[in-house]
Amino acid sequence: MPTNNTRPFSIVSRVGRPPLYPDPEDLAKVADEYFQWCDDNPIETATRKLVGAKQTGKGGEAKSDETRFTTRRAYTLDGFCLFARISDWSSFKSAEAHSDAEYLAVIHAIEQTIRDQQVSGALAGVFNSNIVARLNGLADVQRQEIDDQRKQTAGEAIAAILGVEVAQIENR
Repeated sequence: MPTNNTRPFSIVSRVGRPPLYPDPEDLAKVADEYFQWCDDNPIETATRKLVGAKQTGKGGEAKSDETRFTTRRAYTLDGFCLFARISDWSSFKSAEAHSDAEYLAVIHAIEQTIRDQQVSGALAGVFNSNIVARLNGLADVQRQEIDDQRKQTAGEAIAAILGVEVAQIENR
């Protein structure tokens, strides 16, 4: 039985597991390792093309020619999180940064490096520009502007058909 001077437990100031990357330098090091891994491990694809196929019906012989391609691997936040064992980038970013200027600078540099490599690759034709635009939030802005133009044009067309002002349609 404990006496008045001793406690059966101790109160700790921090609850939960310790941070995965306690120093910004640790996070920068793992980011550099991820970028190097991506550069050292390009994606390999293969395409098959039938050559010399006979059109004689059943039992015709055909040979296939395989061509292999090597493409740069894109840097992605999801790929970095898997590599660095970070479960969710948004949560990690808000929890780990906690107003530490050095940590924020490393996080910003990681995001900028990923974005720059994706956009540069898309401009060079290495990566699909539509996918890069979506990953970086560039397609949604353009699509919203187009949708707004279509709504305005549709409203004007309806007003012209009905012979009323556009404002009368919008107020309904």
